[in-house]
Amino acid sequence: MLTLITTAWNKAKYWIIGGGLAILYLLGYQKGKHKEQVKTMKGTLENVQKAKTVRDNVVDIDRIRRLHDKYKR
Repeated sequence: MLTLITTAWNKAKYWIIGGGLAILYLLGYQKGKHKEQVKTMKGTLENVQKAKTVRDNVVDIDRIRRLHDKYKR
């Protein structure tokens, strides 16, 4: 009986270890994928905020007049 249990354990332990490693790999892959998406979204948000700031500054009429008067030739 002990030999049967030992044989079954020897056959199954590699499958158990392999399954555990596969699960850990998939969890790590999903976490890395999520982190990359968050990083991309943050970069996009920062670019949109910078563009909005630049656009708001260009639209300022007083600033345009001041620059026009400054560089008038």
